[in-house]
Amino acid sequence: FAARGATTAAQQLAAGRGLLEFARATLPADDDGYGSYLVATVESILRQPDGALIRNYLQGPSHAVYYPEFEARAGRHELQVLGDAGVGIRVTDFLSADDERRLEDLTDDPAEKERMRDVMHNTAHRQSVLCRAGVPLDFALGAWRLRGLYLEGRIETKDQPVLIDSSDAITFVSRQGHSVTTPAPTVKAAISHLAEQWPRRIEFSALVGYVRDRAASAGLPLPVQEEQRLEERLLQCCVGGLLQVHGEPQPFAPAPSERPRVSALTRLQAARSDVVTSRRHLPVRLDPLDRYVLAQLDGTRDLSQLVAHLAASAASGKIALWEEGQNVPPERAEAFIQQELNASLARMAEHALLVE
Repeated sequence: FAARGATTAAQQLAAGRGLLEFARATLPADDDGYGSYLVATVESILRQPDGALIRNYLQGPSHAVYYPEFEARAGRHELQVLGDAGVGIRVTDFLSADDERRLEDLTDDPAEKERMRDVMHNTAHRQSVLCRAGVPLDFALGAWRLRGLYLEGRIETKDQPVLIDSSDAITFVSRQGHSVTTPAPTVKAAISHLAEQWPRRIEFSALVGYVRDRAASAGLPLPVQEEQRLEERLLQCCVGGLLQVHGEPQPFAPAPSERPRVSALTRLQAARSDVVTSRRHLPVRLDPLDRYVLAQLDGTRDLSQLVAHLAASAASGKIALWEEGQNVPPERAEAFIQQELNASLARMAEHALLVE
């Protein structure tokens, strides 16, 4: 509403953020009702980046609907709801066991149940996946579903050494804050291997095979029942959000190659802006040196040629070399460039910018 007269995205953002700042300064945040609720909502919106604000709040009129209406609209186009885009059980997916039983007394319509869950949890939006109406759906979730898929996890341990061959419980924590605590040696071996291989993705059966081979090399062959328990526990880690599931290997190079390369699209974006799109479909903001390095990564130069090119660029004044607030002296330029190039390429690999 505040941005209704704006003609550019910048004007829309300024008007929208201005209204939100007014609301935050005006509303009483110390009460237990409307004011505190709305202030919390406003603050969560203000924390979003500009792109999210434009996409979620400023792109034309909203046509929000309740779940049953969405499902009915899909049906009119010979589509059906397959499920949510995210793999996992969210706290908003179900009410408590007692409340689910009460809900069963109110209605036996699955769509109406979904609407009631949305209302009770104040669900702001959904990420529903549709498929053709004639496709038979099987919602049974077993570990066999993971075969042929790829697992990934950026995981750390919670102040504990990973002793895989012991029965000590270890807590693993993902970058998103999901965690699991397990004493099972097979699970610790699998998760630790994923953590060591990140950002590489590992096919599910290959990951189980790695644990099997590791157990065999330690003189502890893995019984079939234990292997099945490992598969089920890995499924629980995926459902719980600790691990991510993908349909293909990583579409990026997990480490710099002899002739590092980024896509033509990424180089084009870097020529126009300091924000580029990663192979994970996420925005990455580049510092000046990374932006200049990225522009040279067309796969035609090896590391020594890149160092020579950067040194020539520094000598001609195209780029500046700074260390602790001072210009790097010429006698240290090449060593400094080698160090900074390695660090820059490592950052690009971490942000999924490099390609094979």
